[in-house]
Amino acid sequence: MLYNLSMSNFSEQKTKVIQTFILDDLVTQNLVEILGLSCDDENYLVYKETGEKALSLNGREMKMEDFGGVIKGSTLLMRSDIDSILSLADRLED
Repeated sequence: MLYNLSMSNFSEQKTKVIQTFILDDLVTQNLVEILGLSCDDENYLVYKETGEKALSLNGREMKMEDFGGVIKGSTLLMRSDIDSILSLADRLED
């Protein structure tokens, strides 16, 4: 996965850039394990300690193929769809 997103606020003449990042299968699997997650029988991300399904920033359950990363400085999970990326960009603008 490769994302490069720029948000512009023309009234203030500033640009905010969300860093480009690439996640291949191995990096994704390692990151998921570092976060204390694994996959259940249906490939949903779950917390190893509790077995509870992990939720994305917007509160939706997430399968491994939906995983898009972690929001910088947090353990908030992000989906890999464009809606999630735009939602993050809006959140960072506030």
